[in-house]
Amino acid sequence: MNGKNKKATSYLILGLMILSTTAGAASVTTFSDGTASVEVELREPGNFMDSMTGAISLPEGETITSASVNVSTGFAMHNDFTTYDQSLMPPGGGGIWDARYNSGLTTYNDANCHSANPMDCSFSSTSPTLSLTSKGFNADFETGSQGMSPQAPVDIFNWERKTQGMMHIPASGCPTGDFCWGTNFDDPDYTDDAPAASYEYTMDSPAIWVYPTKGAATFNSYHSLYNRVASGSNKFYEDCAYVAVQNSSDGGLGWTPWEFIDIDIGATSGLQQGTQGLFQKGTGVNKVQSACNGKGSLTVPADAWVLAGMSTWANNQNGWANIALDLSRHEGKHIKLKFVMEKNPILGTPVNSSMPGWYIDSLRIGDALPQSGNVVMKSFAPRSHPNPGFPNGYGILDVEVASAGPGSFTVDVLDSSNGQTVVDKYGKSMIGLDGELIELWDIDSDQYGLIDLRFNYNSGANRMNTPIMHSFTLGTKIGSGLNSTEGIFYDMGYLNDGEWTVEAPGGMIVYMPRMNDTSWSPMLEKNRFNAPIMAVKPMIEDSCGSANRNLISMGDICFTVNNSSLRCTIL
Repeated sequence: MNGKNKKATSYLILGLMILSTTAGAASVTTFSDGTASVEVELREPGNFMDSMTGAISLPEGETITSASVNVSTGFAMHNDFTTYDQSLMPPGGGGIWDARYNSGLTTYNDANCHSANPMDCSFSSTSPTLSLTSKGFNADFETGSQGMSPQAPVDIFNWERKTQGMMHIPASGCPTGDFCWGTNFDDPDYTDDAPAASYEYTMDSPAIWVYPTKGAATFNSYHSLYNRVASGSNKFYEDCAYVAVQNSSDGGLGWTPWEFIDIDIGATSGLQQGTQGLFQKGTGVNKVQSACNGKGSLTVPADAWVLAGMSTWANNQNGWANIALDLSRHEGKHIKLKFVMEKNPILGTPVNSSMPGWYIDSLRIGDALPQSGNVVMKSFAPRSHPNPGFPNGYGILDVEVASAGPGSFTVDVLDSSNGQTVVDKYGKSMIGLDGELIELWDIDSDQYGLIDLRFNYNSGANRMNTPIMHSFTLGTKIGSGLNSTEGIFYDMGYLNDGEWTVEAPGGMIVYMPRMNDTSWSPMLEKNRFNAPIMAVKPMIEDSCGSANRNLISMGDICFTVNNSSLRCTIL
C-alpha cells in the first residue's frame, strides 16, 4: 500500500467516526417519569427548589446541545372540607362534643366537662348541639321556639313566636331581643272577630326538669285584655290569663292532670294587686267575673288571682311585668307549664282602646346561665393528604351557630404548639372573630402547621341567652342548616327549628352569609371573599321526599321550593 492509499484510508475512518456520532445523538421529548408534561406545585411564595418533579434522563455519555421547555401556570384550588357534627360519630359512640368520646377534639374551660359524669358541666357537652347550660331552664326565644308548643288555632289564631312587626304589637316590642311569644301580633283587637264567642288560646312548654332547691320560676308578661265599665271608675273583668302546671315522676311517661298555679305575688313586679293588671276572681266590681272558669278539667279557683285588664300603667309604662311562680313542690320532677288566655263574650263597651292579648318572654326556672365559657377545638392541619393540587392554608371556617339577642359568640385561632394567638401574614391577631363565615387564607401554614379553634360563649347581661352551635366546617363548604335566621331571607312560609315550611305553590328563600372585614375600625361587613371563587355548586338536602322543586341560580344563591316542608344545606 502506498502513501496515497494510507491517507485515503485515514479520511474514510474519520468520516465514519463523524457519521457514527451524528447517527447516535439522543432527542429527549419526555421527562424522567415518561410523561410529556409535569406539574410543579409552588405552595408558598419565595425561594423554591424542586430537583425531582421536572427531572430529565439522558443516555450515558450524551451532551446537551440544545433544550427547550414550555412553562405555563394554573390555579391550585381549595376543594375540600370537613364538617364536625354528630354525624361523625358512630351509632352508640357518644356525643361529638363530649370529651369522653371525641378523641381529644374538645377542651373546656370548665373541668366538670371532663369528669366521668359531666352532669355539672356548664356546657351541653352530651347533646348534639353545644351551648351554655345550668341547673335551670332559660329561654328568651331569640334562637327558636325552645320547645314551646301552641295548641290548635282558634278562629285562625293562637300563640305564635314573632317580632313586633308593622302593627307595633306589643306597643313597646319584646323586652329582651327581637322575638317573644304572643296571642296576636297583627290585630290590635282579638275580640272583634267573634264578639259573642268563648274560647282559649293555650300554649304548652316542653318537659322541664326542676332541680332540687331550684323551684323559683319567672317570666316577662305583657297583657291587654277585655274589661268593661261597671259604674264610675269601677270595672268588670271578663277575660283573664293564667298558668297551669302538670308534673311527671317517671321521666315523662305519665303526667298528672293540669292544675291552676298561683302567681307568687310577693316576688312579682310591674303589676299592682287589685288595681293594675292583677285581679282576684270573685263577684262584684273590680273582680274577675265567673266566666273566667278554666278549660276542660282545668278549673280556676273561686278566689284566684289572675292577669286581667292591662299591664301598662303609670309605674310600668312599657307594660312588661315580671311574673313569679313557686314550683317548689315540683322539685325533683319534670313539669310542663300551660299558658292560658280566656276570651269570653263581650257584654258591654270595652274600657281598653287596644286589646291585642297576652305576650310572654324570658322564661326561667332555676339558675341563670353562666355568664361566659369557652371550648377549644383542637389540632386542625392545613390540608388533607393525599390531595394533589390543593394549596396550603385553612380555607374558610363556617360555624353554624344560632346567636341572637344579647348573647354573643366569637372565635380565637390559636397555635396548637403553644396555645398563643395566631398572627396572620399581615400582622393581624386572629382573636375575637365573629360572623357566620371567617376566612383563614392568610394564616402562614409553614409557621402554623396545626391550629386550634377557641369558641367563646357569653350569655348577655341577663344571663338568659346562649349561642347554640350546631356544627362547624373547615375548608370550602358554606351553607346553612336553617337553624338560625342569620343570613336567611324568605318571602313565604316560616322558618323554625331547622325547617323552612311553605305551603303550595311554594316560595323563595335566599342565603346571604355575613362576613366581617376587621381591617376597618369599626368593623365593616363585606360581600366577597379575599380569594377568588372558581365555581359554586349549590345543593339542597331535604326530608320531604318530593322532587317537585325548582333550583334557580342567581347572583345570590337562592331557590324556589314547591313542596310543604324543606330542610336545606347550601354548599
